[in-house]
Amino acid sequence: MYKIAFTGPTGSGKTTARAALLHECEQHQVRAASLRLAEPLYQLQNIVYTYAGRPLAVPGMQDGALLASLAGHLRRIAPDAITDNFAARLANLEASGAVDLVICEDLRRPDLPAMRRLGFVVAEIATPQEQRHERLAHRGDITPVDEAHEYERPLGDRADYHIDNTGSQDALRRKIAQLLIDLSSLSRR
Repeated sequence: MYKIAFTGPTGSGKTTARAALLHECEQHQVRAASLRLAEPLYQLQNIVYTYAGRPLAVPGMQDGALLASLAGHLRRIAPDAITDNFAARLANLEASGAVDLVICEDLRRPDLPAMRRLGFVVAEIATPQEQRHERLAHRGDITPVDEAHEYERPLGDRADYHIDNTGSQDALRRKIAQLLIDLSSLSRR
């Protein structure tokens, strides 16, 4: 089994890259699954909004400020809480034998060491700030994460792949298709 984690600032195209990779996998009969590191954070976000009397109408809606705060508090209380939860879900998936590729679309800087220990290859997606802002304006997030937050900073040379997402979605799909080829060749070594 091989594993890829996408990272990059909010609005860079991580979710779009994940969808493109899942599509490529389907085209090449590669059994793939997607796991989000932040799944527990989304669950907590929903609890907070429900408790506040404002349940979220759209699944996956993001309050970036709240999610970043929840992540910070979880890491303060138990530094490995998020990655331990992810590792348990990954272990269940690996034990099932049902997938060839696991995709994580939401790697953030603090989780990089744990994801490396779990065997993930890291692909950083870069998009110019003005393009990200345009995408975020259409996405409808409740509150954006502060762009100066450590989670938004690039990994740079700590990433294995760098994907420039300044072009069209077709251009991104071609880059993702090449990434799948690269990953396949890595697993044969």
